[in-house]
Amino acid sequence: MQRPRNCYMPSEDDNAILNWVMADPGGIAYFGYAYYSENVAGLTAARIADDVVRGVQDTTEAKVSPSQYTIIDGSYTVFRRQLYMNVDNAAWSQANAFLEYGFSDEGQKQVKTVGYVAINANLLAKMQQRISQRGNANADYLPVVPSLCWNGTELQSVPYMNQFGTAKVNYFCAPCAKGRYKQGNDAANPCELCDPGLFAPATGQAHCNFCSPGKFSPAESAYCTDCPVNTAAPMPGQGLCDVCDPGLRTLQIGSPACERCPVGTYRSAQNVSCQQCPNTMTTAFQGATSLTDCVCAGSFFLEVVTEMGDDTPCASCPSRMSCALGSDMANYAANHALGFPPGSEKSKPYPLLLPGFFSTVEEPLNVFKCSNKGSCPGGVPGSCSGGLVGLACYHCPQGYSRRDGSCQTCEPGAAIFQFVLVLFGAFVIFTLMHIMGNWPIARGSAQVLIVAFWLGMAVTVVLTCAVYAALDITWGPPLSDFFRVLQFLSFDVNFMHMVCLLGSTSVVRLYIFKLLFFPSACVITCLGAMVCSALPGCRRFAGFNGPALQNSAGFLMSTIFVAISLMSLEGFRCMQNPNGKDTLQTDNSVICWAGGDHRVIVGMSVAAILLYPVAFLALTAWASFQFGPLTVKYGIWFTSRVRFLSSRMKPDCVAYAFWWNVRNFFIAIVPVVASGNYAAQVFLFMAAFLAWIVTQLSRCCWRFPVLNILDAAVSVTHILLLCLFALLASADEGIDRTSVGWCIISLLITVLTCLILAAVLKIVLHLRSKIVFDLFITHHKSAAALYARQVKTVFQGMSKLTVFLDVDELECLDYIPFAVQQTRQLLVIMTKDVLRRPWCALEIATAFNNKIPISVVQINDVAVDVTISFLQDVLDSFQPADLKILSMAGISMDDLRSSYFHVASLPKTNLPLSTPDVKLNELCAQRAVGEAFFRHTKSQQVVAKEPGKLVYIVYDSQDDLQASYAYMLHHFLRKQSWDVHFMGSIVQRQEILKPKSVCVTLMSKGLLKDPIALGVAILVQRKGIPLITVVSHEGYTSLDRHDLEKMEAGTFWSQDELHKVQEVAQASDGKELFLASTSLHAVLAWQFSPQNNRQLVKQEFQIIEKRAQKELTRQTMIEESDRSSTFVRRMTKHSTTTCTTTSSELGTAIANFQRIDRNLAERGVDPYGDEADCDLDSDGTVENEFYLRPQYGTSACSASGSWETTRI
Repeated sequence: MQRPRNCYMPSEDDNAILNWVMADPGGIAYFGYAYYSENVAGLTAARIADDVVRGVQDTTEAKVSPSQYTIIDGSYTVFRRQLYMNVDNAAWSQANAFLEYGFSDEGQKQVKTVGYVAINANLLAKMQQRISQRGNANADYLPVVPSLCWNGTELQSVPYMNQFGTAKVNYFCAPCAKGRYKQGNDAANPCELCDPGLFAPATGQAHCNFCSPGKFSPAESAYCTDCPVNTAAPMPGQGLCDVCDPGLRTLQIGSPACERCPVGTYRSAQNVSCQQCPNTMTTAFQGATSLTDCVCAGSFFLEVVTEMGDDTPCASCPSRMSCALGSDMANYAANHALGFPPGSEKSKPYPLLLPGFFSTVEEPLNVFKCSNKGSCPGGVPGSCSGGLVGLACYHCPQGYSRRDGSCQTCEPGAAIFQFVLVLFGAFVIFTLMHIMGNWPIARGSAQVLIVAFWLGMAVTVVLTCAVYAALDITWGPPLSDFFRVLQFLSFDVNFMHMVCLLGSTSVVRLYIFKLLFFPSACVITCLGAMVCSALPGCRRFAGFNGPALQNSAGFLMSTIFVAISLMSLEGFRCMQNPNGKDTLQTDNSVICWAGGDHRVIVGMSVAAILLYPVAFLALTAWASFQFGPLTVKYGIWFTSRVRFLSSRMKPDCVAYAFWWNVRNFFIAIVPVVASGNYAAQVFLFMAAFLAWIVTQLSRCCWRFPVLNILDAAVSVTHILLLCLFALLASADEGIDRTSVGWCIISLLITVLTCLILAAVLKIVLHLRSKIVFDLFITHHKSAAALYARQVKTVFQGMSKLTVFLDVDELECLDYIPFAVQQTRQLLVIMTKDVLRRPWCALEIATAFNNKIPISVVQINDVAVDVTISFLQDVLDSFQPADLKILSMAGISMDDLRSSYFHVASLPKTNLPLSTPDVKLNELCAQRAVGEAFFRHTKSQQVVAKEPGKLVYIVYDSQDDLQASYAYMLHHFLRKQSWDVHFMGSIVQRQEILKPKSVCVTLMSKGLLKDPIALGVAILVQRKGIPLITVVSHEGYTSLDRHDLEKMEAGTFWSQDELHKVQEVAQASDGKELFLASTSLHAVLAWQFSPQNNRQLVKQEFQIIEKRAQKELTRQTMIEESDRSSTFVRRMTKHSTTTCTTTSSELGTAIANFQRIDRNLAERGVDPYGDEADCDLDSDGTVENEFYLRPQYGTSACSASGSWETTRI
């Protein structure tokens, strides 16, 4: 550290001085002795003499060093100073204890501990003596008046006598008292009082504080006081509170401002608090000052003037009216007299109507509901929009008609033109309905009937919407506008402007006009049928006869049954009004149950209900539940009149047509039975649709499947609509009712659009006249089912044809007439009883009525002599049940007679189906239908034969049915690429027999009596070709023991039969024939029934074809390997080639094989499948060893004639 030279360094810090001295060898420092004694090792003390003239070297005085001894004895006095302690005499008692302790022995010891030097005894004695004197009277001071006293304090003096008896004055600065203040330091100024509105809450304040708003204070206040009730101090620093004016108040003390009395209360100068207006009354403003300011509250009105008191003079606002604040019926009379409109500056409030409601001028509080919300704008009683007049604004003045919610002048010419236009439209619609409703099943198309029922469903949907419009709810937009469009469906005469034509608005006259709608529609239908019968192109469909017209009336009633029922119930369809009265829904100006016009309308409604819905339901119930017996009894006379019931439903579900009408009547009656209860109405609707959809889906009662689906979809749509209707009545304010209304309209329009588009599509399909089937085969099932299958096979083998065979195409015979109508040609297999079968008769008559070409064939030269007497006998043989089937299809006996005589006149072509010659059968089939039949068809593609897939067919050539079975089997095998040979080819060329092949034998009763089949069986056995047997006749039975004994004895076959067998299988003998015959019965036979459904036939053939393929595979395995994992049962011959096997042993073996097959069949195992490839012991139990069933090619018999099992 570098210090400046010749400098003086003052410091209060001893450590800093020490550091400077230590750093400067020539430095001199002044310390206290205590600090020096602590650092004596690093410092050198200078001896000093008491000489103020000479220096240390020149002085003659003694030079003394600082130490405890020199200090104590007083020799070191150069730098010693006295310490004086000045104590006030008045405060001596406070310092006495401190001084006594400091000069005591203990105090002197404590002085030494910090480095100081204790005083010597002389000085100690002097100090102790001075302390004991306790003050000094000579040293008492004189009082001095201070010149300063700080802010918030003032000068004060207190005289007193001290301990020496001297009179004294004590001056001091005392804090200003509460409520006072002093600003400035001059002791001459005293504390001042706080002004009013100010306060000093504590002593010694330099200024006063302001009282906050709501409080006040007088002068010299130490605190602020809250303003009393009904007073207020709005500004800070107020000395007094302001009193609240009338109409104003404070709720508590200390209010900064007066508040207005709230609405419904008032306060005068005499009231302490705001007074409540009487019950149901309020004030129009805040701060009311008197009781006269109280008026009726909103939703209340003053009906009569009474004295104000505790009893309420106000009444509840009438239902469906709005009562503004202060509504008073006295104001209604005044405003009405002065012509002040509501809401004007001069008008006073009174009850006003809500939109959609009406009351008369004479009875302004008697409120009626308007069916059309737009007709009643609300507001002033008696108000109507669009020039409408009368109760509920329902009518127009004389000479006017209501159009689009307003009255317009009647124009007779326009009204007549519109009426004629409506009549023409009704004429066209009803005529088309008549044609479609009477479209004959046996002559028309299914598409036409489906279209008629679809359109009927669409009409029912729209009519049901008209019922929804009558529900007890006020529809808002957009539903109100939508339902207004549907008014014509409920025969609203206002919609058709019939008032202008009738010249009267009488509700009775208009209702009579409505009731005449259905008879008028029937008359128009008759006129349409008559006009259609006069037109050459339409005469065929006119149906201008009693049964057709009666059916059309039923069809029309069934279609619009909802509207008819709703119209019949019109006298009971009353809607509730806010005033408790009921008015007619269809004419709001008529008060229900009040006599007059309504009494007449109710009487007509009762008559209409009995005449229309009740009579129609009774008629349909009788016709539906007695449909079978009545059809049998009356035939087509009955069925042609009730086709509106039977044509839409299945024959066994005709009763559901009645329940359909019951459901529609229930829909129409719901608004009446649950009148005034919207929730109950929606619930009943939903219950009706749910019950119907469950019933309909469980039975699928509609005639056509697509109608079942469509009806279910329509029911689901109605249920969805009802769910949306339920939302409209919800109290939830979050529901957007406009959006819900648009959802309802969109759903309805979507359903109707789909129905109409589907109907148009069906009409287009009908106009295209699409042919579904090329050929329809009519046959008697019990006599020609197999031949019909073979005929279909022959035609499909020739060309790509769609051939109708009932066992393949239909599950319900009710569709046969429509299938015939969609066929190019009908082929009748003429057998003895085919014309006696009612379904065959229906097919033939339908084809004849629809001008479909008919061809007749006979099978295997079996001719049926169709004479006039034969035909008459056939016609007379039809039973009532047969006639019922024909009547339901619209076939009369005259139609049947004409068609039968036409068939009798046709040439008959013979089909030699007993000859399994494919080319010959195809040639005869082509001759039967004509060459022109195949001009527009494509030939079938020839299936290539796969190498190695060789099969032979053996059958009873003496049985025509077996030949047909063989033909069918040949057809199926060729379709699977097999090389197929009949046994006739084997007889002609035995060289075609190949060992690696399969022989399929058709088992029948006469097979063992057919020499050709037996000879071929021997040839097959010689070649070792595996056998597959097929049972193709239900009457086939296996060999019994008696037959085996006769075979063994050689008496089973005649010599002629044995000779013929030898012609086929040369060098054969009886034993070889016996072995070949019995080997056929040792192999499991498979079922093959081509007369059954094609799916079942396909499954049977797949089993046979699979078995044949396995036999070929096993042959390949045996050729490729000498060590096979399978066992083969076979018969071995004796070395002498003579077989000694007895018939009993052979019968036992055959029985054993049959028992094996039965056991496997009981276990559900395919006897030729992999699971069945296991051996069985003698009692038929299964062992875990594989085997192959004995295939008797080269058979062998042991010397003892017993069966052996050898491992190959």
